[in-house]
Amino acid sequence: MIELKGFGHNSLTDNPFIYPESFIYEIDSKSALEISRKIVLRYFKSILVNKKSLSSTLGDIEQIKIEEFK
Repeated sequence: MIELKGFGHNSLTDNPFIYPESFIYEIDSKSALEISRKIVLRYFKSILVNKKSLSSTLGDIEQIKIEEFK
């Protein structure tokens, strides 16, 4: 499970970046897009290429909290 601190539902889209007056979230819209992109790219790279755990792949992004359930 990944918790995105300060994100809103639309933070993972380009809507807050394009329409900043319509969305008010704690996180800057540009930063949210960059973090979202990192999460998606690293997720698929870790699963498909490196076979590493998601927490080791995303652990350096301070705006997210990762919990693994087994």
